[in-house]
Amino acid sequence: TLKNVFVTDEDSYIKIKTTDLETAHEQVHTISHGTINTNKDTDTLIQELNLASDFINYKLLHNFYSGSHKQEVNLWPVFERDIFPFLVDKANRGFLTKIKRITGDVPRTPMGYKVKNDTRRKNAYITQLNALNTEISELLSQIETNANTFLKDHFFNGRDVVRLKLTFQKKFHFDLVSQRIWRDTASYHRKEQLKIGLKAEVFENGNWIDIKRIQSFLNEAQLTRIAIAIRIGALRTRPQLTKYKVLVLDDMLISLDMSNRMDMVRIILNKENKESLEYFDDFQKIILTHDKAFFNLIK
Repeated sequence: TLKNVFVTDEDSYIKIKTTDLETAHEQVHTISHGTINTNKDTDTLIQELNLASDFINYKLLHNFYSGSHKQEVNLWPVFERDIFPFLVDKANRGFLTKIKRITGDVPRTPMGYKVKNDTRRKNAYITQLNALNTEISELLSQIETNANTFLKDHFFNGRDVVRLKLTFQKKFHFDLVSQRIWRDTASYHRKEQLKIGLKAEVFENGNWIDIKRIQSFLNEAQLTRIAIAIRIGALRTRPQLTKYKVLVLDDMLISLDMSNRMDMVRIILNKENKESLEYFDDFQKIILTHDKAFFNLIK
C-alpha cells in the first residue's frame, strides 16, 4: 500500500542507511511498494536493531497510570502491546509470539471438545501453562529490579524515596485459554482476565508504606518517572550484543517541568559519564519535540 498517490512515475519508500563506524561499511534497507529487504534470513541486521531499540513517547508512558481511582493499575495491555513484542525468551524467540503459541487454544479431541480432566494431554498442557506463567513472573521480577535500581540511582540520587512492584496477578489457566482469547472479538475479555499489577511504596519516617492506586496518590512527575523506569528496565532485558541500537524519545517528557526534563536528558545522554549509565552510550539517540525552548536547551 506504500504508493505515492500524487506522482505516478516515482516510488514511495522508507530507507534506512546504517554505517559500521569501525569498518565504514554501509548498508541500505528499503521498504517500498515493490521492495522489502528488511527481513531476510541472510541479513538479520534490521531484526536485531528492532529487538534492541526502543521508541518512547508521552502516550506510551501515560498508559502506565491511566486507570480511574476505583481501579488498580493493570499493565497487561501495556506489556502485550508495547513490551512483550520486543522481548525474546531464553531461546532467543519472540516472547509475545511464544505466549500466543502456547495460549492459542487448549488441546482438543478430533470432534473439537476440550480434553477431559486427569488425562495425560490436559496435565501436560497445564504444566506448560504453569511454566509460561513462571517465566512471565520471572521476567517481571527482572524488569522490577532494573527499574528500581534506575529510580533510586538516577532519579533520587541514591536515596530511598519510591520503589515499585510488578506482579503477575491474573495468570493463564486452562479454562481461560479454552475461550480462544486471542481472537479479535476476545481482546477486551483477555485484557480483563489477565493482570500485571503495578503498585508502589514510599519511604517515610524509616518505613516503606504501600500505595495501591498510584494514579491517585502520586503526582504526574513521580508517575512519569516510574513509567520511564519500567520502560528502561524492560529495555535492559533486551539483547545487548547488537551492532546498532536506536533510542527514540518523542515528546516523552512533555508532562514534566523543565527541571525534571533536563534531569532525564542528562541521564539519557550520560552527561556526567557515570559508569552505571554507560549502557545508554551504545544507542544512537533521537529526541523529537514540539517545544522550541526545550529544543534550544538541549541544543
